[in-house]
Amino acid sequence: MPTHLEIRNAIATTLQTVPDIGQIHTRERYAKTTSGFRKLFGGGTKLRVWIIVRRRIEETSPAVGRRSVVMRWELRHYESWQDSEESELAFDTRIDAARAAFRTSENLGIAGVTTVVGTQAGAQVVDAGPVMFADALCHGARLALPTRHFE
Repeated sequence: MPTHLEIRNAIATTLQTVPDIGQIHTRERYAKTTSGFRKLFGGGTKLRVWIIVRRRIEETSPAVGRRSVVMRWELRHYESWQDSEESELAFDTRIDAARAAFRTSENLGIAGVTTVVGTQAGAQVVDAGPVMFADALCHGARLALPTRHFE
């Protein structure tokens, strides 16, 4: 039975297979000051970060003595906006590459885990658009990724 830490780290490892993916944080991060923020995430024209958060757990019992555990993960991605460099196109390309990485690794390298839950398969883009991340205008996206395992 895999732990949330094993699954969380496997999600990060899958993201790391994408070229130029940027920083990956396996948990929420927080800084009280702009300088603290920049230490955690970088900033300016170089900001490119992913944050992995577990949002929900659903547990069912399809058979006596067996439980199906579905974890709903949110992958947040922020990247500096550089209009003159058409940064939105590179941002979307990275998101597509991340989705493809999860499609290629449906079990995240962990026996008994799958990212196919019901009719949802792999990472889904929930929303994307401009956001302010600290004091920087960024492209932002939220992806939903389900995982299921049995206990």
